[in-house]
Amino acid sequence: MEFERDIAGAAPSFPESFVKGYLGTAGHCLNWLLASERKSGGSAAHATPFLGWSRAYPETTGYIIPSLLDLGDRLHDARAEPAARRFGHWLLSIQDDEGYWRGGLYPYSSSSSSSVFNTGQILFGLARLAARDPSGPWIDAAQRGSDWLIGGLDSCGIWTGGHYRGHQPAYYTHVAWPMLEYAAVAGDDKAAMAAGLVLDGVLDRCLANGAIEGWGFDTEKPSFTHTIAYTLQGLLESAKITGHARWRQATLAPMERLRRAGELSGGRLPGSFDLDFRPDKSFECPTGSAQIALCCLRLYEQDGDLRWLNLACKLADRLGGVQTRGISEAQRGAIPGSVPFWGPYMRFRSPNWAAKFTADAMLQLCDALEGLE
Repeated sequence: MEFERDIAGAAPSFPESFVKGYLGTAGHCLNWLLASERKSGGSAAHATPFLGWSRAYPETTGYIIPSLLDLGDRLHDARAEPAARRFGHWLLSIQDDEGYWRGGLYPYSSSSSSSVFNTGQILFGLARLAARDPSGPWIDAAQRGSDWLIGGLDSCGIWTGGHYRGHQPAYYTHVAWPMLEYAAVAGDDKAAMAAGLVLDGVLDRCLANGAIEGWGFDTEKPSFTHTIAYTLQGLLESAKITGHARWRQATLAPMERLRRAGELSGGRLPGSFDLDFRPDKSFECPTGSAQIALCCLRLYEQDGDLRWLNLACKLADRLGGVQTRGISEAQRGAIPGSVPFWGPYMRFRSPNWAAKFTADAMLQLCDALEGLE
């Protein structure tokens, strides 16, 4: 990372120089996310160099809301909170009467139906808005969404419907986590208990080598680091909220495997792994790299092991290096789905969730580095 110089001409001290660079990357992500807002409401799912912006994506719009609020606070950007609130109001306007949100892009296709995962991701945004604005409409909508999720669970923590591909993947830990976020704001013990059922069910899928069965889109293929990290983030963040160490413990073996892979590659983390942790080094999945950086930072926060902070820095440096410097609004500040751009994850597209997770990682890394001073 190139060191910036202060007015007097002297290089700023570590970690100040790194913080400036990481905040710069986060600022570019914020500008891109703000530009992604569609006239119909919500954030475009992705952008492509020649076709521009896609339709809005309710799922990721939901979890972009907390990122916008954090970015606005940290970067002192007055545009961010109003955008987050507009996204929230739009999500309320398209919530189904039964409490769920549908899968897919908006306007919805005729085949779209209720979605467990999408409903969970939208809870992130509503819970955060409710915490910031207790008198607003957010908590009632979040409760309806949570009640719908609870009503679809069986006694083993399995949803009976609303799946993306007909089965319940392990990365539904990333549904349990926002249920706990909502439960903490609303004091909803039913939601917390339901989330615990889901998380404990995932522990039953842990293999001896640390991998977790079903943490990818397809059980017969290697898993992108994106869905691997979804699974691990859900466990780590849920453990932090509740204090249940068993969920954190399940992340340690796979995170150690990923740490070694990231260290050996200098931050160029392979884009996917099979259940034996055999990597596909032909591409990188920047979304997954950003999420793995977030997992590293959570572990560093808890145990102070500088190896986690070191990998988070390497991953962040790489993410800053692949951020698009294009001239069009749809490309300037974007994070590609794959590196190279024609890789198998979100081929030739820059998804809004890649920018979201990159921004999150940059902000949390800055917090960790400033704590070293």
